[in-house]
Amino acid sequence: GKWYLFDKTTGAMKTGFQWISDQRKTCYYNGKGQMQYGQQRIGGKWYLFDKTTGAMKTGLQWISDQRKTCYYNGNGQMQYGQQHIGGKWYLFDKNTGAMKTGFQWISDQHKTCYYNGKGQMQYGQQHIGGKWYLFDKNTGAMKTGFQWISNQRKTCYYNGKGQMIYGRQYINGRWYTFNRWTGALMN
Repeated sequence: GKWYLFDKTTGAMKTGFQWISDQRKTCYYNGKGQMQYGQQRIGGKWYLFDKTTGAMKTGLQWISDQRKTCYYNGNGQMQYGQQHIGGKWYLFDKNTGAMKTGFQWISDQHKTCYYNGKGQMQYGQQHIGGKWYLFDKNTGAMKTGFQWISNQRKTCYYNGKGQMIYGRQYINGRWYTFNRWTGALMN
């Protein structure tokens, strides 16, 4: 009931990572020569192998029994922290490798960012949970305080939680009025 791989010339049993050219897949055979499936810790790194074929998986992968999405690089190793994938930034838990979504504090960069339901960092104005937020167009950092929105030709104010405010507000010892629909600073 187990799959093994033997050298085509010598007949010697193979172990470790093996490329099976006619099936176009890389598999892993343990010290007993048995093909491995699912998540495996090998040499201190996590890998994922198809539960049916044993093929090593790469890219974004959903692990149903752990209810998490992880990212495996081209060598099949689980990745952690910020990762640039297909032109988009993602964030993976430093311990579990689980993809993170929602508001996330990135301590080494001293910024809060927002990752959508697909795990992708967001930029510019975003409507989240019924509130407007503004994220730097280059770094994705959440903006606070007075901000000029050039394409809308308006200045708005974002509180400490990053939320756009409206109406009459007392800020740093002064009163300001912001349009109750657009959030634009009024003269």
